[in-house]
Amino acid sequence: MGSALAGALLRDHEHVAVWNRTPSKADPLVLLGARRVDTVCIGAKESDVLVICVKDYLAAREILLSDHIGKHLRGKTVIQLGTGLPQEANAFREMLHDFGALYLDGAILAYPRQVGTQAASIFVSGPTDVFEEQYGLLQQFGCVTHVGESIGGACALDISLIVQSLMGMVGYLQGAAMCEAEGIDLRVYTGALLPLEKEADRMASQIYSNDFDAPECSLGVWGKGWDRVVEYCKDSGVLPIVPHFLHEVLDLAVKNGHGQQELSALVNVLRPARSE
Repeated sequence: MGSALAGALLRDHEHVAVWNRTPSKADPLVLLGARRVDTVCIGAKESDVLVICVKDYLAAREILLSDHIGKHLRGKTVIQLGTGLPQEANAFREMLHDFGALYLDGAILAYPRQVGTQAASIFVSGPTDVFEEQYGLLQQFGCVTHVGESIGGACALDISLIVQSLMGMVGYLQGAAMCEAEGIDLRVYTGALLPLEKEADRMASQIYSNDFDAPECSLGVWGKGWDRVVEYCKDSGVLPIVPHFLHEVLDLAVKNGHGQQELSALVNVLRPARSE
């Protein structure tokens, strides 16, 4: 991914210095016009912006704490585009603050081959003024969205989209297994899937307004319907792990008094516990 990011900058004729822990991995970029540096310290000393994309925050931290790099970062901007957790982004920001550097944290939703095109989604969090200053550079990587000033925002959005995507796909596969058990052509199943975009917009509005009353179909009714899913899996031999999990969540929401509200009221069960 780091090579893809550097390649995108080189295609737009940026002056790019590259470093990799395995020097030979930078050879293709050098052929494209990049300047190889022997140490990160040299690159940090000679550059105004540092873009980091390595395995995780621990690896990034080890790199920046080596070879007295911190003393060359004062007044410069560091953009971290690896993956991790919001708390790691916050700790990384504190380290860079001690160095006197500006910091943007980001997450990439794309394959390396998509970087540099609008198929790549780049989520960035951090100070608005720093984001605006670096927007021209960032947009060379793909379709850029400023998530907000909270430095952990990009990580949180990245994780949230993983949850939505994976749970959606697992839900599809659960349904596929159930259809197969009854000999239903999966093309029929796929063609009958309900679009979720408008429903997501509707639920978001309910969450913003905190208004979950007057449901068209209450959470309790959804729960009763889900009972049939669990029962079907039990009778048909389809693995019931996923249905059992969701049954517990719906049951908990009903026990917490949300049974007569919209399904979106389930967010009140999923939210972090609030201290009194």
